[in-house]
Formats: sequence, C-alpha cells, structure tokens
Amino acid sequence: MVYKTQSNSAEINAIIVKRQVENEAVFRTENEKHLKALAQFNELAESEGEHSLTTPEESVLHFICECSDENCDQRVAMTISEYVKTHKDRSCFIVIPGHETLEVEKPVMKKMKFTLVKKFFKPTSKNPVLKSTPTDNV
Repeated sequence: MVYKTQSNSAEINAIIVKRQVENEAVFRTENEKHLKALAQFNELAESEGEHSLTTPEESVLHFICECSDENCDQRVAMTISEYVKTHKDRSCFIVIPGHETLEVEKPVMKKMKFTLVKKFFKPTSKNPVLKSTPTDNV
C-alpha cells in the first residue's frame, strides 16, 4: 500500500501542470501548422498568377481550442489576423470560454467566442505530445 504524502501530492501536481501546459502547446502547434499551410497555398496561387485564397483581415478560420484537455475537439472561430495578434505574446493561448485551467493560466481577455489566457509556466519540451490529464472539458 502506498501512502500519499505531502511531497507525493506536490510531485503529482507538478506532473499534472506540466502535462496541461504541454497539451496546450500541442494544440497551438497544430493551429500554426494550418496557418503555415494556408500561407503556402496563397504563395503558390500568387506565383501562378492567381488570387490568394484568403486575406487575413476578412477570413474566419476555426482554430483548435488550445485548452489543456487532450480530448477537447472544440473550435474557436476567429480571423487569421485576430489569431496572429492574440499570439504575439507566446505565453498566450486561445480557449473556449469555460476551458480555462486556473492552476496553469489566467484569463487576460474575454470575448464572446474565446478567452485569451496567459500561462504561468512554459512548456518544458520542444516537441510536446498530448498526455492524459484530469482536465475534462468535453
């Protein structure tokens, strides 16, 4: 039988926080991949004398919610320029309202469609992968 001590609890909490922060980084990386692919399509169209597919000022995309729940599949509708603007500070992430994890972040801007949160910690891994956490937003 393993008895839970104060130090075990602190270690478990540290692991959970790390996983939550890394999960959010995974979702942001996916959103950034989509933006990069869209930019490449636009460059290709322009190089072939065609109009670009989108313009940042008017195009609304459905970005992946960047919350810490690895099972979340909800989307945040916002313009490309709005997404880029909210991520100028690399410690900020977009989440669906109610998907904030106050142990790892604080809300810095609330809009009807999304909440911008700022992380207390940075991901420790350069290539984080989704990991199970006790967060359940689904």
